[in-house]
Amino acid sequence: SIIRTSVAPIGALDGTTPIAGYLNRDPVTAALLGIALTLLMHSSVAALLTAVAFVDHAGIMPIPALAFVLGCNFGSALLPVWLLRSENGKSRSVALAVAALRCGAATVFFLALIGVADLIGAVDLPSTGTSMLAGHIGFNLALLLLTPLLPLVTKALTDRLSGDADRVPESLPAGLAEDMGLILPAMKRKLSN
Repeated sequence: SIIRTSVAPIGALDGTTPIAGYLNRDPVTAALLGIALTLLMHSSVAALLTAVAFVDHAGIMPIPALAFVLGCNFGSALLPVWLLRSENGKSRSVALAVAALRCGAATVFFLALIGVADLIGAVDLPSTGTSMLAGHIGFNLALLLLTPLLPLVTKALTDRLSGDADRVPESLPAGLAEDMGLILPAMKRKLSN
């Protein structure tokens, strides 16, 4: 594949072995690296495929590789929130609701992964790359179980965000909010000071 061929020289670099050793000892850093690479590449799938190609050359073990997968999923939940940060209303609420569910699930799965790390280490798993792909697919299938919660979380966030938009700043004088002809110049004056 193109990705595997382009990543192969990275696996042969002198610093690859110490980095792989560090990631093998610290799954939290592997997860943070997954978040960062996903945000940098704007795609969890691209980050995941790059990592799958890299782990074959670098000797990354399954636990940090699966932590990286969860980091990629966490990062891909943050991307729509960032891209819709200036939006208001339903689109932002949906992005925030999906992010809350995905980030929450990724955190729970990460804690479970750390909790059963010894058990996973004792099991004869397929290659690390295959384990990463299976972990990614398994995590996203598990997210389907959370789908019924999405409308409830979206509604709560929509109510919360619309409540924030309707609130008048406390620093404005009383009664000013009722007179729409005065509120805009008063807010402009407040912002320019």
